[in-house]
Amino acid sequence: MNKKPLYLYMSLWGEHGGAPGLALFRFDAETGAISLLRKLDDSRSFGPSVIDAEKRIFYVCNETDLEKELGYNTGRIYGFRIDPSNGELTELFRQETYCPFPDYIGFSADKKYMLVPHHSSAKSVTTIERDTTGKYSPVVRYMDSAVDLFTMQENGTIDELVDVRKHSFSRRTTDYQGQVTIPHPHCAVRSPSGKLFAVCDKGDCHLYLYEIDRSANRLNLLSRTMTDVPLSEPRYCVFHPTKPYLFVNHEHSAHGQMTVSAFRYDENGNVTLINKVNCVPQGKTANCGQGLCISPDGNRIYNQLNGCNTIAVLAVNEDGSLTVKQHAVIEGAKPRNCNLSPDGRFLVSACLSGEIAVYAVDPDGCLTLTDHKEFMEGSAYITFYQP
Repeated sequence: MNKKPLYLYMSLWGEHGGAPGLALFRFDAETGAISLLRKLDDSRSFGPSVIDAEKRIFYVCNETDLEKELGYNTGRIYGFRIDPSNGELTELFRQETYCPFPDYIGFSADKKYMLVPHHSSAKSVTTIERDTTGKYSPVVRYMDSAVDLFTMQENGTIDELVDVRKHSFSRRTTDYQGQVTIPHPHCAVRSPSGKLFAVCDKGDCHLYLYEIDRSANRLNLLSRTMTDVPLSEPRYCVFHPTKPYLFVNHEHSAHGQMTVSAFRYDENGNVTLINKVNCVPQGKTANCGQGLCISPDGNRIYNQLNGCNTIAVLAVNEDGSLTVKQHAVIEGAKPRNCNLSPDGRFLVSACLSGEIAVYAVDPDGCLTLTDHKEFMEGSAYITFYQP
């Protein structure tokens, strides 16, 4: 009896020295062996992706701020039909999001709604305006930083943009480098119950919990919680699969630390901090937190760090608190994303420099680097698919 193939789609990001496109790999679920089948696209930068296995559709963000043929700033969501016999993709649709740098795709449990947050851009325009006294002065305006809510058609294509939640600052803000920054919504992760969506905002350093009001086709904000110190830039979050815990990693450090924060939440959107842990190995420095994933049983968190090039393995304790158990070394430069195989037996780490490494997940949840490796410049985001 032939076992079904397990495919791995790699989004390729053409920023920070990477190369754009999409690549298809075969992954052996028994041994962790990975092999390149073919490059599917090399024309645009792709980011986070998600698969509807039932409808055989691969959804992916075109993580850009400008589609050249349109004449206005926008990214796109692409939908591709998957050929289960060989993993090939055929474009099904493309949808403008009307905001720069879409960076995540979240679905309601019934696939009737899609959420798309946007990193957006700190590019600005200056308008000349007259105030109430009649005096003219320059006014600097920045691009919107939005979370889009789309309705979906039964066939899996996007129907209509029905709500836009704009994140905004009440005052001018600068980042850790002293540059002007704006809100940067960076993920939209559905809770196990399906009621809540968690959105991390790198710009204002808060965690937003939303719910969908289906009667009005809109997003309702339930809470807004600071995740760590200012300018720490929360990047991704994951929910515990069975317990009321939520975990957030951070893109930048403060005082030599780069943390993952653990929270308790309830279905009304109330959030309380449990603890936070520094993931940087002693004597090392990190310049950017990247991928984050959680084991299927919820007992381990894996947090990828750029600079010190390690994956911090965190134990999730009974009370939801976190404890660092291991720092696994990453081979390559500019780690970008990591993901667990569907059964949780292997972890794959991808670097923009091209190195793709496979780790075995030991019985205690720690990682052991295997000999299974591949290379594809620009490797950024990993999605598994099994027909």
